[in-house]
Amino acid sequence: MRRYHLIALVCALFMPAATPALAQGLEECLVEPWRVIRLAARTTGVLATLSVDRGDTLKEGTVVASLNSEVEKASLELAQARAESTAALDLTQARVDFEEQNLRRAEALFSRKVSSNQQIDEARTTLRLAKLQVAQSESDRQLAALELARAQAIFDLKTVIAPVNGIVMSVDRTVGEFLGDGDHIATLAMIDPLRAEVFLPLDRLTSISQGMKVKVIPQLKEFGVLEGVVEVVDRVIDARSGTFGVRIRLQNPELKTIAGMRCAVDFGTADGATAN
Repeated sequence: MRRYHLIALVCALFMPAATPALAQGLEECLVEPWRVIRLAARTTGVLATLSVDRGDTLKEGTVVASLNSEVEKASLELAQARAESTAALDLTQARVDFEEQNLRRAEALFSRKVSSNQQIDEARTTLRLAKLQVAQSESDRQLAALELARAQAIFDLKTVIAPVNGIVMSVDRTVGEFLGDGDHIATLAMIDPLRAEVFLPLDRLTSISQGMKVKVIPQLKEFGVLEGVVEVVDRVIDARSGTFGVRIRLQNPELKTIAGMRCAVDFGTADGATAN
């Protein structure tokens, strides 16, 4: 008898646990990340820094990695120096001030019949040319500002940032490796919100609608019963199985619920109200 009890215990340990759907007669589903993103640089180059590891929690905008950017940094500093320089504009403006004084003196002399019309015309022409040089200097400063923006954009291409809040699933490159087109550095999972995917028989199609509130029961009881909202109801039916897919949104602001778990969806106890 003890032998039979031992065999039963071993079988219980190694047999896979029943899903909540099978145990409770609900619709079986799977909790997945809302989005899985393979992060890559927007240009080629040698990976210089890598500031994340598997399991790290990242905020949107966090720097994940950077490529070697010595040349781009030098170009950026040069463009910044040109954009901030006011020497040429100050010089041409001083020239305008000087020529305005010359014109006033020429006009005063002409009024006393000491100078000729030709001298006044020359003073006016010289002043006009000086003002054109000021306009040219202002235009050059605008072009320098555009060059600075261009140099900054090129420099930013060397930095990889997290586009969303998420968890690092894997790091796939190391510092010193050359990254070509399409080479990804790390994989990021967005787990707020989460999504639960469920497939239902065709006869349930009219009873499921977008915005419907449902109950989602994770495989691990520690997570309790989650409130979900039907996000997508497929309008293309799988003819082979006679089923259609439903995607459910699960809010996870504190990142407590884990993606990858099996779950069950309870449509029967849902109040059917549309989410705000």
